[in-house]
Formats: sequence, structure tokens, C-alpha cells
Amino acid sequence: MKKSLLLGAALTMAAGAMAQLAPGEYYIKNVETGMFLNEGFSWGTHAVTKAYPCAFDITLNAPQEEGAWKLVGIEDNSTPFWSTWGEYVDLIGNGTLHYEFYNYNGGHTNNWENWALVLTNGLKRGEEGYSEYMYLRADAYGWGTAYNHDNDHDKFKNDFEWETFPAEMDGAFVTVDITRAGTEVTVDAKIKAKSGVERYESITLEGINTEVLGTFLTCEGSHLLVNPEVYGDIEEVAENYTVKSAYGYIKIEGEPYMDGGAPTPVYLESVGEAYNIKVADKYLTAKSDIENYLDYVPLHVVDATDEPAGNLSAWQIISREEMIAALANATPENPVEASFFLNAGQIEVNARNNISSWKYIKNGEPSEIVTPDGGWFGHGEWYNKTTYAWCINEEGENKDHQAPVAGVDVVSQDVEGMPAGNYKAEYRVVNQANTALVVKFNDAEGKPYEYEESDLWYNSAWDAIVEHAETAEFTVGEDGKLSIKMEKTIDPEQQNRFAFKSFALYYLGDDSTGVANIAVDENAPVEYYNMQGIRVANPTNGLYIKRQGKKATKVIVK
Repeated sequence: MKKSLLLGAALTMAAGAMAQLAPGEYYIKNVETGMFLNEGFSWGTHAVTKAYPCAFDITLNAPQEEGAWKLVGIEDNSTPFWSTWGEYVDLIGNGTLHYEFYNYNGGHTNNWENWALVLTNGLKRGEEGYSEYMYLRADAYGWGTAYNHDNDHDKFKNDFEWETFPAEMDGAFVTVDITRAGTEVTVDAKIKAKSGVERYESITLEGINTEVLGTFLTCEGSHLLVNPEVYGDIEEVAENYTVKSAYGYIKIEGEPYMDGGAPTPVYLESVGEAYNIKVADKYLTAKSDIENYLDYVPLHVVDATDEPAGNLSAWQIISREEMIAALANATPENPVEASFFLNAGQIEVNARNNISSWKYIKNGEPSEIVTPDGGWFGHGEWYNKTTYAWCINEEGENKDHQAPVAGVDVVSQDVEGMPAGNYKAEYRVVNQANTALVVKFNDAEGKPYEYEESDLWYNSAWDAIVEHAETAEFTVGEDGKLSIKMEKTIDPEQQNRFAFKSFALYYLGDDSTGVANIAVDENAPVEYYNMQGIRVANPTNGLYIKRQGKKATKVIVK
């Protein structure tokens, strides 16, 4: 019997093929393009690469102990159809394969939300020529080249009671024997419910004419715990990770996408100091023809049976600590990316923290920014698969969108934990010029692009956002705080609208924060702590908390 392991779309790799990452917050940057993996576009479905960093939580999934029963599916029974698979087990020639496992459906009432067995021609999913003799469901149903339900349903034998079937399957112990004799294959399943009730299901297929009969388990709306004795000794299982952003988990279904549902294992293959990232038997690959900073840049995928596409498939996985440490090298001539300190700095489509990250005070009361729906008009978000924040002060059904009272509306975000020093901001803010708007970064003021025509609306706002990037320089003090504010003057006799997107920050350095340049009080010892509060005896490059006497400040060690 030939065996090969592919658990949950896992890639079996040689020892040392993967360097283990500690759980934490990471940024995923493409080696070739220098752009980052980001959250979804349009309806929040497709993963993209963008010029700015997006934080991902990366968690090492718990390894399966030797001898432990193997999980197939998601333990909360949210497993989508055709999303998880057990080990490939191949039968060569005549003989019998034996499976045994527990089936859990969590109380689901659909008969098909249970285990399934797939019989194949011995090739692997996605390989050229792969075909299925039968997809055999727990509820005596199926399809495939050797079974047509309309004509062959009488071949099934079972003693199921359909009114109690779902309940009996939840927690049931199932054994499946697959016996081949020549071109005939018989599948015998025995089910023992938790109540002690025993059921059976059996079918014989004809026309199995390949030397190798491939088999594997799968499930839908359920999960299985499979006895490892069926597999024999497993030589090696690749470590895998769960990768999640503010929107959802990184997955692939035809194309890479972010999805709010259940996690999918992600496999990392070391390529020097970078990684090939593999999800569901496909490598993530960036697109090389990047034209517009604001455009979405959809990922490509490469089948795992093919070679990864060089540096376009190579990704740097950078920890937050490494992003902070890189700031130590910043100079005005060589600014360093610092946008990761912001929340929802790009107002990405469907990012869940857009509204919560930006505070909007309208007419003196808390309100919410709007992110326009791209389907409302024929370009902008619809083509670029992006969005922006839209702020409007209106009263009821006032067709001129005039405000009820004079005053100042404010959109703001407060950031903490930044190293002291000088920064540059690049931002895209468009203001209806009827009334003034000021963009503030702490004490520094920047200007928006002023839309001079009388009626600022979604199309014109987007055009101005794409075409006009503004800059401002500002300083963050030793308290590590940055306040970004957009203060809009409100006139009840005018329209009062503005929109914004794409706040990016770059650190320019600050000589006064270098350890060598900090004045030392000789009467008080100096202690350094990392950003997790752990004391560090000999700090190397990076951001630290320096405590001397009663004074504590954030410093960058160079």
C-alpha cells in the first residue's frame, strides 16, 4: 500500500524547509515589487498587494502529536464544502483499506453535513488527468465517473432512519472498509451512534480499471477525528500557520482572498531570508505591472506542482519589532516606512476598522464617516477596487446638503507609541473650497487639495484623490503621541463636504534620540526595556523604553 500525506492541503516538505516563526504581528512584503500583502478589495474578497503595510497576526498551529487522532475539518463544524481533506491513501491492486474515525456535526440537521469518502484514479487533486470514481457521502448519496445517482441509486444499501440520521451521526464512531477485487470496489461503512444504535451503508462500484485506487476523507459542516493507525507511520508533517488580518483569514478559492470565515493552513518555504507562501496547493505570487499607488494589484497564484515565480513569489515576513528597529536607520535623505503606526490609514474596502479608527465630530456630536459603495457609479472604486472616507454635513432632506449650524467639524485619529523625531506625511485629502479645511499633524499644518467647483460629489472627489498627493512634515515628542486632525469650517449657507484617503507616514530620524547623544544624569542608573516591558541589559538597534530615575522615555538605539 502506497501512502502520501496531505493533511488539510498541507505540503509535505523536507526537513529544514521552513524556519519557524514565533506567533505575533507581522507585515508581508514582496521581494520583487517592494509592496505589501493587504486586505481585500471590492466586496472584501480578493487579497491584493499595496504600497503600504497591513498587519497580520501569524500563529503557529499546534503540531499533531504522534499517535494522536488526526483532525479533518474545522472543530466548530463550519467546514465549507471541498475545503479540507485527509491523507491520501492509495490501494495498489487487490486488497482492503480500513478507515475508522469519529464524526461530529455539532447538531446540524442537513444530512450531507457529515463525513464523505472520495475514490480517485490515484492522481492528486489538481494534477492533470485527475478524476473521481465516486464522491461518497455519509447519507447514501454521491456522484462520479463510476456512479450516477439517477441510474445507480439502487446500488446503495443502508438501514438509515432519516428522521434521526443527523442526530445519530453527531459523535458517531464510523468504520469504513474499501475492498477491491479486479475492477469491482465495495465500500462498507458501519456507524455506531453515541446512543449505541448501529447503522450500516454499503455500495459496490464497477469499472475501476486503474492500477492505483486513490482514497481520502473529507467533510462538510462537520469535522472528523481519524485514527492514525489507518495511515501507519507518518514520516513528517509540515508545520503550518494561521494568517489573519483585521478583515479575516488568508485563504485561496480559485484566487487568493481574505475571508471572514474559518482559518486555512498556510505553509512557508524558506527562500534565503524570504519565504514562498503556499495556501491550498497554490503559491501566492505578486503582479509585476504596478501602475498606480492607489490601484489594487491582485495577486496571482501558481500551482504547487509548478516552480514558484522567482522573487514575485518570494515574500519577506517582517515582525513589528523589526519594522520598529528599521527606524533606527532613518535619515531625511533615506526615510523609513512608519505607516504601520496608523489604523486604517488607507481606508481599505471592507476593512472593519475604518470607522472605528477615525473619530468624526459633526455638529458637536459623534458621527461616522461614510465609505462610498463602488457600485454607485461607473469608475473610481468600481474600477480601482478601493474606497475613501466621505464627510458631509447636511440636514435632513436638504437638497443643497447644507449644515444646520455654523461651527467646525473634526475628523481625527490619535496615535501612541511612536519614537520621538521628525516625520513626513503623504496624504490625499480633497476639500470643497466653499469653506476652509486644515489638516494638522500635532502642531504642524498641512493643506488639502481644494475642489473649486460648486458641487463636490463622489466622482469628483475620487478624481482629486487619485491626482493630488500632499505632504507635510511634523515632529513627535518624547511622549510618542501623534494627533492627526482634519478641521472643517462649517457654513449653513454652503455645501460642506470633504473626503480623504491614503495617509502614509515616513520617519526621518532624530539625532537627539540616539543612545550616544542622550544626556546622562550621572547620579541615576539607566535601564532599558523592550516594548513588551522586559528589561534588556545590552540593547541593540531598535526602539526601547529608557528609564533613568523617575523619567521614562522611548528611544531608538542605533
